[in-house]
Amino acid sequence: MSVTAHDSATEVVFSYLHPLSQPAIIPRIISQEEPLLVDGELVLRFGMVEGDAIVTAKRAVYDPQNALAARFAANGSKAEQLAIVLNELELRQFGKSEDIHVAANHILKSDSADAVVAKCGVKGAWVFAPNETPRWVSAYRSSSIFKIGTGDVFSAVFAYHWAVRAAAPAEAATLASQSVAAYAASRVLPVRQVDGSDLKPVGQSNLGVVVVGDTTTLADRWLREEAVSRLMDLGVSVRMATPDTLPKTGSLLLLADGLSGTAASIVAAAVSAGLFVVVFQQRSALPAEQRASVQYTDDFTTALYWAGWGQA
Repeated sequence: MSVTAHDSATEVVFSYLHPLSQPAIIPRIISQEEPLLVDGELVLRFGMVEGDAIVTAKRAVYDPQNALAARFAANGSKAEQLAIVLNELELRQFGKSEDIHVAANHILKSDSADAVVAKCGVKGAWVFAPNETPRWVSAYRSSSIFKIGTGDVFSAVFAYHWAVRAAAPAEAATLASQSVAAYAASRVLPVRQVDGSDLKPVGQSNLGVVVVGDTTTLADRWLREEAVSRLMDLGVSVRMATPDTLPKTGSLLLLADGLSGTAASIVAAAVSAGLFVVVFQQRSALPAEQRASVQYTDDFTTALYWAGWGQA
């Protein structure tokens, strides 16, 4: 494999407080480079902050990376076959509708796309193709979740299977989803060969998450608010609760630091009520063994995903 590198005049830094946070991009003003001219049989084009790429390809996959990005053909890019991979926010912006099915059909027609893959938070993705019934592709569970780079891995693996192997869009998206699970747990690139039979798909149903945490300090309140906000970004139905207002279904995300005196009783009450419990704690050691109904982690992103997925 050969690499053709193009220097950028600006060194760009993406700074994350945690892997689900909105990054601070430094510097704020980034000089725009001349567009890259890319001509190839198969091309994966990402949106970029330093500039753009004008693509000519037989098969192209476009991941805009931003809801405000330009459409694939706006800069003169051309492809005989085109697949567009984006998230729900980008889909609604590109497709000019809050209904993702309406938005996807709009993109299929307006962009003359052969496939649109819409990633839908923690649960999975919809795959749309002209004159075909939309297909749901599940996310897959992993033992931990490192979020940074998962979108890039999904698009790259999808491009390989759809553009190189000529797999159907839904098959390519399924294999991409499985590869994301492997990467999220390992943080290793290139992505290893994945045996899908070893992975558990995430159910599409959403019973909701309640978040319980301390509110004594500003840091405690911030963590609770951040957990709720990021779960909403992941497409999860979520609300705050107190130990006295727990629901009877769904998941409890317990932010245990600051609640050391009452955490055990909250967990017991939640399990008794039939909830799946995820305990996030960093100030004390995690239990050596975990129960199916109660999972402990010291990683914030993992806690949010586990709660959003619900019990296996």
